[in-house]
Amino acid sequence: MNGQKWQTYTLKNGPVGSVQVAQPKQIVATMIGESAAQALLPFITLFLMLAIIIWYAVGRGLAPLNALSRTISGWDVDKMPPLLISNAPQEIRPVVSALNGLLIKLDRAMSLQRQFTADAAHELRTPLTAIKLQLDVLTRAQSVEARNDAVQKLSEGIDRCIHLASQLLAASRSMEVKTTPDFKTVRFNELVRSSMATFVALASSKNIDIVFESHVECKINGDEEGLRVLVNNLMDNAVRYTPEKGEVTVRVFKEAGQTILEVGDTGSGIPENEREKIFQRFYRIPGTSSTGSGLGLSIVKSVAENHGAAVAVMNGSFQKGTTFRVVFPYPVLDIVNASIQE
Repeated sequence: MNGQKWQTYTLKNGPVGSVQVAQPKQIVATMIGESAAQALLPFITLFLMLAIIIWYAVGRGLAPLNALSRTISGWDVDKMPPLLISNAPQEIRPVVSALNGLLIKLDRAMSLQRQFTADAAHELRTPLTAIKLQLDVLTRAQSVEARNDAVQKLSEGIDRCIHLASQLLAASRSMEVKTTPDFKTVRFNELVRSSMATFVALASSKNIDIVFESHVECKINGDEEGLRVLVNNLMDNAVRYTPEKGEVTVRVFKEAGQTILEVGDTGSGIPENEREKIFQRFYRIPGTSSTGSGLGLSIVKSVAENHGAAVAVMNGSFQKGTTFRVVFPYPVLDIVNASIQE
């Protein structure tokens, strides 16, 4: 009607007739739109208010985390102080505490690394300077005897540098802490026997007898390369400080379920007030005639700690010489097998 669509409503009233009411559809649509707008307006207002409240609450709650992030971002590599737990929200305090523990370990490791590098540079400077001096002596030698003597001393200096470099590499590797899942079962008797074989020639040159005692098979859960380095350094230390016609005794046995390694010599022994110092890097007992890098026993201690073992220094047999005793923990495999058998 008149170019518009109309909506018609009819009410029948039986035989009397009916009542009809007509209304343009545009008015209906307008009324529906106005009703919807009036109904949605409170919800839209509520959603906006909730969004503002949530934004404020989340921002306020994350403020300590943002401050923590800015603090960590501003740290220098050489200076990483612990975080203040009191300033952190209650929910993340365990995380902050764990992070502080990690920072302490990292700072300790970096300090040890810096100290190790400085000590290594200092120790390398001495033999390299000696090599330079021997080379100058060699160039000025006038006779064959003087030249041969200079060549011999130069060769000894180079050997000391090679030995020191090898010990530095072993010390650096021993600082890498292994985790138990990386360990494997090692036949310790066979490992010790094979390591001893490399020192037979050196011992024979000094008329030193090497005695090996092992009556029971011993297995260790550990890093085979690290264990070999431990045995080699104990053997090198024993042969180096044992005088001619002496004896080096190596024993591998079990005691109370623990695997024990003992390496003894018939040298001059170690005073009790020096027994704690000998495990420090680059430390050598004053007055010792044998040359060394001062790294061997520190490597032994580091490898032992990585395997949960304890190292002790004792007097040798009949109060002569020194015996190093390494006690390894009860093997995990043995515990499992014992439980299965029970």
